[in-house]
Amino acid sequence: MRRRIPHLLAEILWVSISSGLAFAQLQEPLPKLNYDMIPDFQLPPEEHLVEPAGVAVNSKGHIYVFHRGNHPVMEFDSSGKFVRSIADNLFVTPHMVLVDPEDNIWTTDIGSHVVLKLSPEGRVLLALGRMRIAGDDVLHFNQPDVAWERDDNIYVTDGYGN
Repeated sequence: MRRRIPHLLAEILWVSISSGLAFAQLQEPLPKLNYDMIPDFQLPPEEHLVEPAGVAVNSKGHIYVFHRGNHPVMEFDSSGKFVRSIADNLFVTPHMVLVDPEDNIWTTDIGSHVVLKLSPEGRVLLALGRMRIAGDDVLHFNQPDVAWERDDNIYVTDGYGN
């Protein structure tokens, strides 16, 4: 009986190792992520990031940080220097930010239940949903998300609240 236990353990170990090696060989190499660390990212005085919800970059390399603090959409240049905040009074609970190929800024807010498309200057170009009114009909969203494709089709998901 004593000889069978070490032999059985050796077989289990061999099967575990060989199957792990086979799995490792089948995986494709991970793609290289291109990013640069910005060590001197400069927040404005008295500003703190509160529950950052998203980060997006426009065609000029400007970085948009969307968070749940006093200035929810903050723009930084590519070196990390603060440029400005936009649309300060529009958001309740920021959720997501994207920048489209025309540098428009798309946001979702799960507290106000809307999707907003902002111009690069920060003006509201499009609002989907009814501000601060959740619902489950064709006019309302309940904690939405948004995406689009190359053909300019917009997709809004309403999966958090409905």
